[in-house]
Amino acid sequence: MDSTFLSALSLFPRQNVSLAAIRFLSDILVISHVEDVVTEQRAYEMLKKDPNLLKKVENLLRFGDINFDQLFAIDRDATQQAELDPGLIDQLQRSRGQYSLMATHKVNGSDGLVMSWLTEKGESQGTQKMLLLAPYIIKIIETGGILIIDEFEAKLHTRLSREMVAMFNSAIGNPNNAQFLFATHDTNLLDHKLLRRDQIDFVEKGEDRASIVYSLSDVKGIRKEADFESDYLGGSYGAVPNVTDFNIAILED
Repeated sequence: MDSTFLSALSLFPRQNVSLAAIRFLSDILVISHVEDVVTEQRAYEMLKKDPNLLKKVENLLRFGDINFDQLFAIDRDATQQAELDPGLIDQLQRSRGQYSLMATHKVNGSDGLVMSWLTEKGESQGTQKMLLLAPYIIKIIETGGILIIDEFEAKLHTRLSREMVAMFNSAIGNPNNAQFLFATHDTNLLDHKLLRRDQIDFVEKGEDRASIVYSLSDVKGIRKEADFESDYLGGSYGAVPNVTDFNIAILED
């Protein structure tokens, strides 16, 4: 008789195996579409409801050279009755969801603080992505959970990507042993000073176009101080696209 994994575990109630499995799975956070409205709104809602988290996000961004005087999470529904500048009301109405972000900062030539919108068109896409990811990263670090992000480095400077990966590998930055699993095309992250061989997996297409996953630790003959990035791009580890001359492809009849 076929049964699910959790159903089979429930046959061992004394050990509470099924409850432990459920708790483990509940600690896994998967972000497959960073630009998804639901992902964005959950992040902004966390910032609105948790002032301490908002301060931690401000601090994290500051260390990433993204500086604001003060960051605000705005609840559109809660501000409908407030007396706001017509321009701010218009921005709120055009936001993608119930929650938006604003900040104060100084502009050259101005003595006072200027309010700016940080969602949609207000900031660069890289800054917007950091604002969205930061709440999730901090929460996972605090709880010791598992964070899975697809293409997490897209629109981010490689130094920001490296610093986030390094934080998860640090006993100081990650005291609760949270785990970070991500898919990336940023070969700058292939560095033995940043990641161990057993922390790096490659995905290669087989002859039948099916994906084959294998660890760098399974590749034989790698020197201790090997340049992972250079060797990978040179084809030593496989999983490199078989790209040929695009000029020929365009000119051929």
